[in-house]
Amino acid sequence: MTKEFKQKYNLLGLLLVFCVAGCEAQKEGTVSLYPILDSGMTASSDSADKLYWMDNDRVIFVSYGPKPKTVAENQKRKPAIYIWDTRDNKVEKYTDGRQLCYHEGYIRYAGPDRFPVPGTKYFVAPLYEGPIGQENITNAQVFEEGSRKTESGPKYNLNPYECRLVEKPDSMDGKVWLPLLEQHGALLELDTLPEEIERAQPVVYQRASDKKMISLDIKRDDVGSISPRYYMEYRDAYFFHEPTTSSEKLNEIDCIRYWWMSDDGKIEGGCQSILPFKTWNTGMWLFPTSIGVLVTAGKIGDYDAGTAGYYHVTGDQIRKIVPGWLHNPRLSRDGCKLAYAHTPFLMARRVGSPGETKLKMTNLCSNGGNKK
Repeated sequence: MTKEFKQKYNLLGLLLVFCVAGCEAQKEGTVSLYPILDSGMTASSDSADKLYWMDNDRVIFVSYGPKPKTVAENQKRKPAIYIWDTRDNKVEKYTDGRQLCYHEGYIRYAGPDRFPVPGTKYFVAPLYEGPIGQENITNAQVFEEGSRKTESGPKYNLNPYECRLVEKPDSMDGKVWLPLLEQHGALLELDTLPEEIERAQPVVYQRASDKKMISLDIKRDDVGSISPRYYMEYRDAYFFHEPTTSSEKLNEIDCIRYWWMSDDGKIEGGCQSILPFKTWNTGMWLFPTSIGVLVTAGKIGDYDAGTAGYYHVTGDQIRKIVPGWLHNPRLSRDGCKLAYAHTPFLMARRVGSPGETKLKMTNLCSNGGNKK
């Protein structure tokens, strides 16, 4: 065997090693490790059209119907609220409506139609709320140039966890006040300070049981906003993580810090590794689940999922849990089932192109998944 032949042989061997590693990584990034249940229904990807678990088996959500083939058809679509039973994979229409909020049998939503206010840039829509099946028109949602205005005012805040307008205490006038579940309390910023000083102040938790003010071991600068990312019923705790929208910041860190806040004000922190994604140059977010904290990362392809998806990272191992884009993800009360509006590839969102954004569910407690 000549020296030249040996060099070519060794080079070929190296190329094969890299190819196998790369091909395995690519294969891992295109297939979900957990079974995915497809409801067969399209689901709104609008952040105002959130979906909710009614219990551990049924999901209530907003759909605009099958994706239209033309722009003209798209403008005529009417939103409606449906209930999906994942046990038998059946979907039933509940009523027409949009901008759904649901909590423990209490429902709140806007009517499907918006009406212009003459001489202004505003639109209004009837607002329904009450115990599900007994809701009534109570108010009107106001839209400005097609977008919903905030319903919070000097005396009332919309509680996103309980879907009700709650009166802001007089002692909180002029302060940032965020109501949590009624039995837990509220988060707040006590003082109006210069921005650079305010960012260094701790987030304050007012505990409902005794009205005690607790300075949390989380600074405003750590989380960007006092609003938690999620409340997770399976842990009865609120989840925060540091902002991750800057690619420059992501290049400087190896993990994303996160915090759990329990109803007694205790904080449990961690840092989720993002080392496998350092070269991807994409935004990243965290989503807590029963199998651990998942990382949302990657770029979606025009007609395939690309590298986009929810990933589970342990050490230097990376597993794709769900490929594609997941909108409005929601975890069931027992922490097992992840429901989401799923876009399998980019062109699925475009009128006249194949594919649709559909409501799907992944059971994380299957395929060896363990609750934590």
